[in-house]
Amino acid sequence: DEPFPWDKYAQACIRGFNGGMENTSATFLTSRAGTRKRGDQDDLLSHELAHQWTGDLITCNSWEHIWLNEGWASSAEALWDEELALQENADKPNAKALAREAYEKAIIGQVRRQRRGNRASAPTSPAMVSNRYSNPDAVFSKADDAYAKGAVILHMLREQLGHDVFDRGVRLYFDRFKFKIAETADFRRIMEEVSGVSLEKFFTQWCYRPGIPRLSIDQTYDAAAKTLTVTLSQIQKIDGHNPAYDLVVPIRVITDRGETWVTIHSDRSEQAVTIPLASAPTDVQVDPNLTVLASVTVHKPTAMWMNQLLRPSTAFARVQAMEHVQDVATARLTTLAVGMLDQHTT
Repeated sequence: DEPFPWDKYAQACIRGFNGGMENTSATFLTSRAGTRKRGDQDDLLSHELAHQWTGDLITCNSWEHIWLNEGWASSAEALWDEELALQENADKPNAKALAREAYEKAIIGQVRRQRRGNRASAPTSPAMVSNRYSNPDAVFSKADDAYAKGAVILHMLREQLGHDVFDRGVRLYFDRFKFKIAETADFRRIMEEVSGVSLEKFFTQWCYRPGIPRLSIDQTYDAAAKTLTVTLSQIQKIDGHNPAYDLVVPIRVITDRGETWVTIHSDRSEQAVTIPLASAPTDVQVDPNLTVLASVTVHKPTAMWMNQLLRPSTAFARVQAMEHVQDVATARLTTLAVGMLDQHTT
């Protein structure tokens, strides 16, 4: 709801310039932004436009808190995809669902950036919010990427607090800090004030701690007892510098009779939950709304993966299933190829 804060907005495409630079009211862009077909540079354009608010109207106090600039602008890329999809499908009855899917797909891209490259741990690696850097450029080459991890942290906070509460917090953040500088703790206190919830633990483990959790999920159905047990293991490095994460992971359990939701509160290397279930599940989906940034391995039958892929669900859940199917196919092709080579050489 915060109006555009400047008298004008200009975009200048500059030859030999890479990316974008969010000068107040006049963004510099790579010359490619003016030569690509319509829509190709939407991520860049929406990112730099968002900086007019998050970066220019409110500026982070130091490089340590750069995610308040870059995480917000990266989040705006996903929000723009959502808004564009809503506009383009306004005449369709499922316009909101299509818009949500566009948003989820954009967030998935940010998650993948962190899952691929972030195996950081304390004390050797700096956290996303850290004053450990030799020069400003080093802030942008950390495993804990202020862009991708910052955007996903905002997404998680929005999902955990609820969209209405989160939006009220954002409005208050801009009311309090426009034309000022801000730090991570300032944003945290605003969100706590609006939500009435302590967020110290959330910000400590996502902003001030390097790395991300790596989870392994197993599920077992006991037909005689008619119970389902879901076990969550944290398999990332756990030691004195890197305690187990404190996570609340939603689990969607689907049967022929309907569905139910359970949560696993995990603050140790292994945690299990057992629930009564009259019939065997046809699918068990882990965090289908992506409320936890983690690298997740789910152990379940192929039939469940196909149900997750083909039946109505979130984009997050479908992509998770698609990635599993691709991994299995790649592994089988590799095994087949190695076998053929062995036969050929012998």
